[in-house]
Amino acid sequence: MSTRSAKAKPPRAPVPAAAKPRDASAGETSDKLGTVIAKQIEAEVLRGGWTVGQSLGSEQELMQRFKVSRSSLREAIRQLEIHGQVRMVRGVGGGLIVTEKPYQAAERALAIYLELLNAGVDELFEARKIIEPLGARLAAERADDDQLLKLRELVNELDAMPPKLEIVVPQHLAIRNMIGEIAANPALAIFVGALNRYTVEAIAHEIAASFSSRSVADGNAHKRRIVDAIVAQDPSGAEAAMRADLENRHAILRRHFRNRAKRELTDARSLTAYVPTKIHPKLGQIVAMTIAHEIDLRGMAPGDRLGSEPDLLVKYGVSRAVFREAIRILEVHGFVRTRRGHLGGLMVTEPNPSYTIDCAIEFLRASRMNRKHFQEVRNVTAVSSAQLAAERINKPRRAALAAALSAHQASNAGGVTVTARALHALIGDLSGNRALAIFNRVVLELNSGRDAGLPDDVNLAVQSNDTRICEAIMAGDGPLARRRMSEHMADVARWTELGLTVFR
Repeated sequence: MSTRSAKAKPPRAPVPAAAKPRDASAGETSDKLGTVIAKQIEAEVLRGGWTVGQSLGSEQELMQRFKVSRSSLREAIRQLEIHGQVRMVRGVGGGLIVTEKPYQAAERALAIYLELLNAGVDELFEARKIIEPLGARLAAERADDDQLLKLRELVNELDAMPPKLEIVVPQHLAIRNMIGEIAANPALAIFVGALNRYTVEAIAHEIAASFSSRSVADGNAHKRRIVDAIVAQDPSGAEAAMRADLENRHAILRRHFRNRAKRELTDARSLTAYVPTKIHPKLGQIVAMTIAHEIDLRGMAPGDRLGSEPDLLVKYGVSRAVFREAIRILEVHGFVRTRRGHLGGLMVTEPNPSYTIDCAIEFLRASRMNRKHFQEVRNVTAVSSAQLAAERINKPRRAALAAALSAHQASNAGGVTVTARALHALIGDLSGNRALAIFNRVVLELNSGRDAGLPDDVNLAVQSNDTRICEAIMAGDGPLARRRMSEHMADVARWTELGLTVFR
């Protein structure tokens, strides 16, 4: 799978707020029925508390429940199977079986979208250094005795393992995910899980051969320091240890990273060299990533043609089944579409995170994420986004922010909440970090449509706070933007305590 080099590259475009209406004039069509049904089944799994191994019903039962044909249902199931959420089992006692826990489905959707965007190692670790130290701090504050025992067992098992990356990486992942779970914040847990999954699937396996035993041992030692601080109920120590571990991992990965991004994978040997293991994605996912990265590297625009299916099968040297699995992944995330006819083939479209955001939101709503959870994760995404946006401001970004602020200042009554959300979503996009931007979108969209009207004095205060934040960003003053966003988040928390729904 090709991946981006350590040198950061600015995003091709800000992450859009939500699904864009399909434009028939541009030759696009609305979601296929199979995609619609896939989303409905996914939402049912996420909301219904289904456990791994349970059956959602037989093919016939599902056709009747969703009132669709066998072909549409099978297309929906193929899409869900691509993301590992379910699988169809034939025969007595079979049916559509849940194969992943709901949070894993949300993690996977986020991780795959980031990989399709070709987020680089610097961008990834920038987001990790923002998100994961908070998880370590909360874990130290909230861990119970049983959780501490499990953490100790995981780190002791790690020390006993051979110093081989393909063996220890899954254990590192288990420790990090355990810390995310102990933090007891559903949004934080899936964000941490997605970042770790992406690190493993998109980066770590590429350097397995050149990873030294000493590097593995250093990583183990860092994990023990994190766990020791959590066990000692030392939030500041846990946060510092997590940050030090991430700095260490970042430096190692930058040093060893192989720049495969500019190498075209044009034959079967290139692709099948990646044999799926515990830390390798499936071949269909690898082909999807390869195509997405080629679109990025070639600077292709929506409407450009990648080629016909026969030509692309020859180019990538994979079977039709693998190729079509890859195309389903790309279609679900809005990167390509298939056009029929003489001038048809695989066409480039604008990446759309709506599937990813919807998946995360369905899980978070089902997990009964509360105000405290919201504020914890919103504080870190909002404050960091404001600082990064100020540090990376340029003329086009300044103009976009000024336009959004002008619309916000002109709004009144119930419109203030809507324009404030749009403004804060844009600030996340202007951070220049796609992972942070999509996390910011998830949290903002989580309560979209649930806002009550705010008193006039609160509306005015929101607009005043946002104006001060934007002024600092447009001036390129990162520390001041961070301070003003922190002050705004404190006001939001205070208003929420008074019973006002001020979700931004």
